[in-house]
Order: sequence, then structure tokens, then C-alpha cells
Amino acid sequence: MTGFFGFSAILSSILLLASIVLGYLGHAQHLLVSLLAAFISISAHCLIFGIFTGAGKDTRELVQDLHLNPEFIQQTKAFRKKTFPSALYAILMVLLVAVLGGSLSKVNSPYWMTFHGLFAWGAFLYNLKTFWLEYRCVKENSEILKRVNQEATQATLKNPSLAPVTQFDDPEAVDGLGGYEWGSHVF
Repeated sequence: MTGFFGFSAILSSILLLASIVLGYLGHAQHLLVSLLAAFISISAHCLIFGIFTGAGKDTRELVQDLHLNPEFIQQTKAFRKKTFPSALYAILMVLLVAVLGGSLSKVNSPYWMTFHGLFAWGAFLYNLKTFWLEYRCVKENSEILKRVNQEATQATLKNPSLAPVTQFDDPEAVDGLGGYEWGSHVF
């Protein structure tokens, strides 16, 4: 997940910058590139919501079912508190830049264009900062999930009654997890 999010963040940043440059140049493709940049940027931030919500739920269930260290739950909750507000503000800024740009079709004022351009730069810089924060948190969360998976494997190997293998068609399908499917979303 770290690699996919990193790619999305880099692609979004490049498109946001290209959109700003095309806007200053008055290029005809500015609108199309801007809409694509906004879509990918917002999608990347929404991916963060899915990553941390899903990881938190999976971690909580594993900790409760297998009696693992409850500190894992607190660690995954901390990422949501750290990234969600910034991601929401980044989405809001991108949407406001898009609305300001769209309003230029009705209000063709040099002041309005300057305001739109300055706000676009602010949104771009804030998105860079937010993407960097999100990437670091996704990377750290991935390491925590790997530790959770290792402890889950050890717990089920020590006490197989915690998660009977009979619930899976092929218990050897996931190598390294003792026949259990936990954590396969991390890799």
C-alpha cells in the first residue's frame, strides 16, 4: 500500500503543478489537466481514509480475538488523528481552487485570476505537506501491521483453538502466516 499511495501522491503533485503552470500560460488544456489533478488528488487523500479505517478495524479484531498487545490499537488510531484533518483540509483547498477557477468563466477579472492563482499555489504546497505526512504514516502503519501479523501467527501457532484452520478451504494458501489469511492486505 505504501508504494501505491506514494505513486498516487507523486502523480497528483505533478498534475497539480502542471495545472498551475498551464493556467499561468493560458494554455487551452488547463481546464482538463486541472480537473484530472483535482480528481487524483482527492482520490489519493480518500485512499488514506480507507487505509487507516480498514487497518484500524482489522487490528482491533485481531487484538481482541487473539488477545494480542492492545497497544497496537492505539498506534493505529493515532494515524487517523494525525492524517484525517490534514487530508480533509487538502481536499477542501483543492475543491475551493476548482470552484474559484470555474467562477472565472463568469467573473473575468484580473484580481479574481490573481486570487485563483495564489490560492492554487497555496493548495499545491499544502497538498505536498499533507502527502508527505500521509506517506510517512502509511509506511509506519505498514510496519506495525507486519508486527501485528507476526504476533497473530505466533499466537495461533501456540494456541490453534483461537482461530481454527477449518474455516479456510486451503490453509496453506498464505505462506508464512500459519495457514491464516490475516494481514495479506499489508503486502
